[in-house]
Order: sequence, then structure tokens, then C-alpha cells
Amino acid sequence: FFVQARNYIHGFPALGKVTILIGQVVFNASVSMLIIRARFVGMGDVLEEAAYDLGSGPLATFRQVTLPRLMPAIVAAALLSFTFSFDDFVLPNFTNGTTNTWPIVLFSAVRFGLTPAVNALATLGRMAALAKNVAERSSGTSRPKAAMRKDAGPRSCWRRRRTFTNGSEHTSVA
Repeated sequence: FFVQARNYIHGFPALGKVTILIGQVVFNASVSMLIIRARFVGMGDVLEEAAYDLGSGPLATFRQVTLPRLMPAIVAAALLSFTFSFDDFVLPNFTNGTTNTWPIVLFSAVRFGLTPAVNALATLGRMAALAKNVAERSSGTSRPKAAMRKDAGPRSCWRRRRTFTNGSEHTSVA
């Protein structure tokens, strides 16, 4: 497609970095939208309606309520898209022209046998994957164990059990 598109569409870029970028955006946009849409559908609209009731406009509601709630999904989609792009060989192979990406260089080097340079490239790839995992854990996209408990409601940390002098128990919300 990209080879013939330049002949039929005026202004279409030549094969290279721009066509690799266009291909990666098209490929990863669908994956990102699946992740972000799943989060958006599961959110509900109670907080947005409360923001409107309190006098907030549409832009302020999006910026202060909706976007912070979508941020974990956006970060997860960005990290997953980076991982797919970093590891992808097929798409850049068809859209690269004379530009070489890391997977293409690694594949070309492996065809001629394993050398220390190939091992160093593979080690750098492993280090990048490890750095991605560390960034994912520190960015808050993974849920803490307390948030995964089924009995933990939004106000469960405020519930206190009081025992009175007659031995009866009473649960109150502070």
C-alpha cells in the first residue's frame, strides 16, 4: 500500500521514518482505543453529573474529573503501544524504505550468525523491557492489593466497630 500510495496520492511521503510512524499510529490506535474505551465504559457518569450539578462546565469537568479517571488507561495504552512498536518487525519492514529500525537491524544481524554485537543489542532490548515494567509499576497503573478486595467499599476505611459497656456492638460511619 505505502509503495503504491505515493504514485496515486499527491503529497504522500516517501518510504522512511514518516511512513513507519503512520503505520505504527494506525496499528496502535486500535489497541489504545480498546483499552481506553473499556475504562471509559466502566467508569459510569455519576461524578461527571455531580460536577455539572456543582456548576462546572464541560471543559472543566473533562479536565478535572474525567481525564484523571482515564489516566491509568491512557498510561497503560501508551506503554502497550510502545511495547508493540518496539518489538514490531513486520510493519517497519514493509514501510521502511532505507530507514533501519532496531528490529530490522537485529534481524539482519542474526541472519549472518550470532556475534557479540547481536548479544549486546538483545541485552539492551531486555533492559528496555525491564525499564518499561518498572515504569509501569511506579506510575500507578497496577492496582494495589487493598483496592482489589471485594469488601472494600468507597467508605470502608471509615467504618468503626464500637463495643459498648453492655457488650453490644454497633458499627458507625465517621
